[in-house]
Amino acid sequence: MTTGEPLRAWADRTSCVQGGRLAFHLTGADRSTGVRVRVFDGLSDELLLTAAATGPDWTLDVPPEWPSSLCRAAFDVPGEDRPTTDEAEHEVWFVVRAARPGTASRILVTVPFATWRAYTHAGQEHRGLYYSEQPHRAARVSFASPGGGPPPERWEEGLLRWLPTAGYPVDLCSGLDLHGGDELLSPYRLLVVNGHDEYWSMEMRDSVEAFARRGGNVAFFAANTAWWQMRLEDDGRTMVCHRDALTDPMTAIDPRRTTVEWSSSPVDRPENTMTGLSFRRGAGAWGEGMAVMRKDAYTARFAGHWAFAGTGLADGEPFARGALGYETDACDLEWTGEVPRATGVDGTPGSFVVLATADLRHWREYGQGGAATMGVFRLGAGTVFNAGTINWGSVLADDPVADRITRNVLDRLGGTAPGDGWEAAGDPDDVHALAVCANTLFGVDGRGRLLCREPSGQNLPW
Repeated sequence: MTTGEPLRAWADRTSCVQGGRLAFHLTGADRSTGVRVRVFDGLSDELLLTAAATGPDWTLDVPPEWPSSLCRAAFDVPGEDRPTTDEAEHEVWFVVRAARPGTASRILVTVPFATWRAYTHAGQEHRGLYYSEQPHRAARVSFASPGGGPPPERWEEGLLRWLPTAGYPVDLCSGLDLHGGDELLSPYRLLVVNGHDEYWSMEMRDSVEAFARRGGNVAFFAANTAWWQMRLEDDGRTMVCHRDALTDPMTAIDPRRTTVEWSSSPVDRPENTMTGLSFRRGAGAWGEGMAVMRKDAYTARFAGHWAFAGTGLADGEPFARGALGYETDACDLEWTGEVPRATGVDGTPGSFVVLATADLRHWREYGQGGAATMGVFRLGAGTVFNAGTINWGSVLADDPVADRITRNVLDRLGGTAPGDGWEAAGDPDDVHALAVCANTLFGVDGRGRLLCREPSGQNLPW
């Protein structure tokens, strides 16, 4: 360690299995008086362990009885005066994974370490991946370096803290664990993607999409999801994201892996084929403009859907005020009266059912104008739900409707209340007989009238 520099720390990996070992590394500060180590449960703030580090390396033997959770290791030197711009580089966040996946819970929640790392040192030349418009931004960042914890807004914290208080035991993993994660995912019934999970590798997408096609379910309580493709190198220790096809040498070698937006050439694999929605039609409120998030709400468009069971909502009613932002995802819609339907022209699957919408075109004043959409669709044998907003978790403790919707999604897709296999496609409307012919659904009502509509899961009128 070097005297005169603040203490900084990092770990070899972003997750460790129960009963495993995780190595930490220290630099800076005068360690002659020793370094105090404290490990906290990042969700309950419970102090799990105290220890002392006497050298540049320290290894944590994770007790097998520790729960699967998000943890924070804090390293301190007595009397050290840390600079206010330090970005908490003396703290290291990591996930404790279940030693026996799927045993304690059939729900797996992923933590977006790649996005946290991408936003670390934002705007600093050659250090941060962000911002995209800066010519001297970094194209490669290392997970084996200080920083990389959650942003000040803590977008993921609301849902993570709500889950145990609401009675949902879950397992956690790092988002990087999904890279080649077929074996990890296989014991679970539901994968939950939470908050701001913007950077995905091709292997992450392949694993999640294969999981759904085999019958697993996915719930995105998130937005701006899988916006950028990134690559992992150095055995997962380095994230590469040029954010530009012209500067990425992979463009000439394997265009599928070029680090651009997933929807852009030469990748041309829109993220909404996996998520149902995209930030391309979403909205964003940034900086001081974030205050607008408290004002807007969703409008229910399919109150008869299982996702709204027990909410008491009717079509056209607002809900989840304050849950939209700071970025939202949406899809292209066409309207039949007050009923929206996804057109699919932007890559959203044809089975997508719109549950709620929000018109956020006025957010242009605060960042990016657009919309927000909530919906659900089938991906192979699995079901995918998308709340369409990063900030969903922030209202769960105080909004009974958002609470009920979240419970409905977790119960149905997590397997505790899977339903009867049927899904409502609208109100019965006194229809007594049904038949399908030439891609048209025909019905007869109580007065003997012949009715017709498209055979869609959307609540389209007859």
